[in-house]
Amino acid sequence: VLTMVTIETESWLYDGQAPFLTRPLLIGQFSAHADFTITPDDSNLRRITHIDEKFKPFNLSPGFNKHTMKDPKMYSNDTRQLQEWAISERKYFENYYYLFREAEIVCSRGVLTNIARTPFYAKEPWRIVATRQDGIIYLHDCGAIDGRAYVLRDTWDAQLTYWGHHFPRLMTVDKYGRKHVAGEEVDCRETYNGVFRSDLILPDLNRVKLTYSADIIAEDKHGHFVGFKTHPAHNFENDKWLKRSWYWWIQSHLVGMNKIVVGFKSDKGVIQKIVTVERTLLKHHTEKRCDMAVKFLATVLKEVKEQCKDTVQIRYCSKSGKVHFEKATSDTDFLLPEFLNYNS
Repeated sequence: VLTMVTIETESWLYDGQAPFLTRPLLIGQFSAHADFTITPDDSNLRRITHIDEKFKPFNLSPGFNKHTMKDPKMYSNDTRQLQEWAISERKYFENYYYLFREAEIVCSRGVLTNIARTPFYAKEPWRIVATRQDGIIYLHDCGAIDGRAYVLRDTWDAQLTYWGHHFPRLMTVDKYGRKHVAGEEVDCRETYNGVFRSDLILPDLNRVKLTYSADIIAEDKHGHFVGFKTHPAHNFENDKWLKRSWYWWIQSHLVGMNKIVVGFKSDKGVIQKIVTVERTLLKHHTEKRCDMAVKFLATVLKEVKEQCKDTVQIRYCSKSGKVHFEKATSDTDFLLPEFLNYNS
C-alpha cells in the first residue's frame, strides 16, 4: 500500500552533513545514432584539442540552419537507449542485478540532476515514474511527455541552444582526428553515453546504489572525460558565472569529470575567452549549495526505495513547493518488452 508522502524542498532544510557519493565507476558505454539505434562502443566520443590561451575569437553562429535537434517524440522514453545497451550486454550476465552491478535504482543522469537542483529551481515542475522489476527500481523522466524537455521557447532560445552544441564540436576532433568545420551540420542525435555505477552513502551509513547513463562529449589525451559549457562574457570579470558552478559541479561529479571547458560568448555568439575549470574549484565557490543539492537528492531517492513496491509517481509541484509520492496512472509501461524478456 502506497503511503501518501510529501517532501519539503526549502533549501535550508538540507543544511548540514551531506551524503557522500562514491567515485563513479564506468561499467559500460554506447554511442547513439541519428537513426535512434545504439552501438555498444565509443565511436561518438570526441577528443579535445589543444587550447591556445592566445586564441582568436570565433563565431558560433555559422551552421545554425543545419542544426538537427532531437525529436521529443523519439526521446519520450529517456531510458530506451540505456535499455537497448543492457539488451546488447546481457548475454554476459545471469540477470540484470549483476549486469547493473547490484544497483537498487537505474536511470539517466538527467533524472538525478533534475531532482538535485529542485531547491534552487523552485519554479520548474517535474514528474518521474518509478517501477520495480525483479528487485531493481527504474526511474523514467516524463519531461518529454509533459512538454518540459527539448522545448525551445523562441528563436533566441534556439540560438543559445545551438551555440551550446556548436562550441564543443569546434573544440574537439572525432575518433579519426577529423576536425569539425564551422558551419557544418551539428546533429544532436549523435551522442556518446557512459554507464556509471556509484553509491550515495548517507550520514547514517545507509546506501542508495545507483546505475545511470550520462551523455559525455569528449575525453582528453589521457582518456579522462571533459565537459563543455558556454556562458555570457559580461559575467566573467565579476565572477557572476560562478553562481552556476554548483549545478555544473553536480553534473560533473556524477560522472567523475574533473575538468570543464567554459567558453565566454558575446550576445552575438562570439567566443571571446576560454577558461578550463577544475571540478574542485566549482565546489569551492558554492560548497553549501552543492551539499544541499546532494542531500536533497539522497532524501528523495531514499524515499523512492521505501515507497516503490510496484509502481509510483514522484511529482514536484511548483505551487506547493513539495515533492509528492502518488499512485502512478500513466507512463508506467516504459520498460521495453524485449528488455523485460531477459532470455529473448
